[in-house]
Amino acid sequence: GHTPGHRAVLVRDRGEALLLTGDLLHQPTHVANPMWPSSHDEDALLGVASRRLLLWRAQTHGWRVGVSHFAKPFGVVTDDGWVASPP
Repeated sequence: GHTPGHRAVLVRDRGEALLLTGDLLHQPTHVANPMWPSSHDEDALLGVASRRLLLWRAQTHGWRVGVSHFAKPFGVVTDDGWVASPP
């Protein structure tokens, strides 16, 4: 939904997983409110669906998440939204 061909990548090693979101997320508020469209998405409905699915998977499976657009780019998804990891 962000742009044609956009990718997010899941890296796994020894029971650990890190989801690199690319441009899927632009602000931490999107983690708490994944149903909000982004003005950066070419297809807003697909962007919302992608955010909801990947954030749900990250939270359900306990994946760490890396978001290049966030000031604190590594963290986890919780019921309350984004929790950044300490540096």
